[in-house]
Amino acid sequence: DTQMIDGNPAYHFDFALERIKAGAAAAKALAHPFIFCARADGVMNGVYDTNEAIRRLQAFEAAGADLLYAPLLPTTDAIEHLVKSVSKPVNALAAGAVAQMSVRQIAALGVRRISVGSQIARLTHRAIYDSVNEMLAPDGEFNAFKTSISGSKIDALLTAEINNENE
Repeated sequence: DTQMIDGNPAYHFDFALERIKAGAAAAKALAHPFIFCARADGVMNGVYDTNEAIRRLQAFEAAGADLLYAPLLPTTDAIEHLVKSVSKPVNALAAGAVAQMSVRQIAALGVRRISVGSQIARLTHRAIYDSVNEMLAPDGEFNAFKTSISGSKIDALLTAEINNENE
């Protein structure tokens, strides 16, 4: 059973809570560590307000969620209010007003995890779009290639991150 605004669904509160209870139980039953993140997407999807997102996340926390996430809260004050309303770590999406802040500023709000969503893909799409348009222009050029990066640098970055996670 869902609430729907412009094709963006949100489960009714009780059904959403049952799903979180089941997910938290499954995560706790695993033989290895697992962080179960509970999301309240209604603000992002225009289905409910910040207060309803907080109400849901408080219930999700009580149901066993390890991490709480309400993407695209409208203001930094709303994020701070969420952080103060729960005891578990809060995740924020680096979009909207949050994307204008530094990691340090976001952490100062009390956020403990930052998601980038589709932003890295969109950044990549922008580079593709710009470089292809440059090549296909009447006097086509390849200037965008001058800012490219070697595969070995990307491999080193990813390897460093994987090694950091394993320490």
